[in-house]
Amino acid sequence: MTESQKYSVKNRRIVMAILCFIYLLWGISYSLPVPFFPREAIKRGLNLFEIGVVFAMYPFAVFITSSIWAILLPTIGTQFMFWAGITIEGGCTILLGALTYMPSRATFLTMALLIRFVEGIGASIQAVAIESTIIIIYRDRIASAKGFLEIFQGLGYAVGPLLGACLYHIGGFFLPFAGIGGLTIVAGTFTTFILPKITDKHVTPWKSMIKLLKQFYLFLICLAVFIQVSAQTFIETNYSIRLTVFHVGVIKAAAILLISAGCYAAVGVVVGFTSDRFGYRKFILSGLLVIAIGLQILASFPYFNIKAELWHFLIGTGLYGIGAGAVMIPASAEMVRFASANNIGDDLGVYSSVAGIFKASQSLGMICGPSIGSSLTSISAVGFSWASSIFGFVAILHFLIYAMYILYEKKCMAEKPMKLVDEYGMYERLSDIMETDEDDPLPGTEDLHIEKVKPENTDGTNVQADRPQLRRIDSSQEELFINAKT
Repeated sequence: MTESQKYSVKNRRIVMAILCFIYLLWGISYSLPVPFFPREAIKRGLNLFEIGVVFAMYPFAVFITSSIWAILLPTIGTQFMFWAGITIEGGCTILLGALTYMPSRATFLTMALLIRFVEGIGASIQAVAIESTIIIIYRDRIASAKGFLEIFQGLGYAVGPLLGACLYHIGGFFLPFAGIGGLTIVAGTFTTFILPKITDKHVTPWKSMIKLLKQFYLFLICLAVFIQVSAQTFIETNYSIRLTVFHVGVIKAAAILLISAGCYAAVGVVVGFTSDRFGYRKFILSGLLVIAIGLQILASFPYFNIKAELWHFLIGTGLYGIGAGAVMIPASAEMVRFASANNIGDDLGVYSSVAGIFKASQSLGMICGPSIGSSLTSISAVGFSWASSIFGFVAILHFLIYAMYILYEKKCMAEKPMKLVDEYGMYERLSDIMETDEDDPLPGTEDLHIEKVKPENTDGTNVQADRPQLRRIDSSQEELFINAKT
């Protein structure tokens, strides 16, 4: 019985329901301070650069700590790590509201940086725990589960600024943070009793982490995630300035940004279900291409000297949302598949390592996107159009590299001889066994008969279907089981 089969359909549905609410809170908490925090910070004497650094502390903390929590997770367990992470994040959200009582500019800035950094640590803890839980419970449908959950996170991103602005108007700076932070702590405590307690002290996640980091293919997946998130955060931080060219107001600008989020959420469900059935890499590859095209349309093709139009921006953001969903939804599932297929492992140590690497790639994009994009747009000769186009060229370049690697891998796998590994770890090259007819046995094996059998564990239960086995029966009817590993 696989790990995911231990959980009934009812338990999976309950976990999915509560995770949907948690993902909604994630989105709200992250986007909540966007409409009013910069205004309050400017009143306290902070400049735009300092405000940007305050916002960047969150993903910076996620980037430098997610791998640490990934290594510690199998020993500590998913349940406790989730509770600790969400409690820290909720508490820091409340403390952000208390910044309004800071007596001076220096104190305001120092505490803001510290609180946002600790909040990022809490976010990385719970994100690694949740990602690992999803992989374990929905091992056979990882992308489907993530695609469904992304709908609620996207909804949280969309609702967060509006909710934050309303609460700020009603009760000032403290109320939005206190309300959402308190709700996060209560919801997290309740969720802790529902999530399964998953631990495995026998695995060595640091070894799995090293093996994963050595794989060039996994680096390509992480780079795809990094490029997608970088472009997304670049658009989010510069779109309002871009839309002033078309004389679009604040409310309409916010509505336009929802086009990308809506397309991302809609395509996420479709990509999740279809990629679990037809494979993940083709969606990641096509997603990179769609992102590149969307960014070029959004930029109005500056190298062709085409006049920028509003409909260019609308279509470009929509295509970008579709491509982003195609890249992000199956990324972690493809990493798990690759690790299992290449004998890196298929256990909690690998799952937590994948979760840590994925979150690190995502958070690094959240740091680099705004900084690189703002640096490019600040150059008068570049501006938004050329900056967006440059991001698109990077995406198409990575599309070509990723495609060439897949073709190279297929060619090498076709020429590589098959290896059979017995229970003692001994390798035997049998490159021609699949082409040999039963009536024409291999030399020296005339007294042996090779047949496929339904693999079973020692307790009589079937092993995973992706681990085919062969049974060899010699003249004395002594059975030797050989696991075929690809």
